[in-house]
Amino acid sequence: MKRAAFFGTQGQACHHTKKGRLRWNHLNALPIRDIFDRWINKYVNHSVDLLIKLTRDLE
Repeated sequence: MKRAAFFGTQGQACHHTKKGRLRWNHLNALPIRDIFDRWINKYVNHSVDLLIKLTRDLE
């Protein structure tokens, strides 16, 4: 959960809701995409676009 806490400090990329004993973790893809664009975009932009399209199609 330390990694999730790091993403939580970087523009609310990760948040959780607690229901009883269960903890549901949720990721917001946009802040992660911003980090990706700054560091890795020039190398693998096409493959990430395919993954985002797949996510949209599955939702």
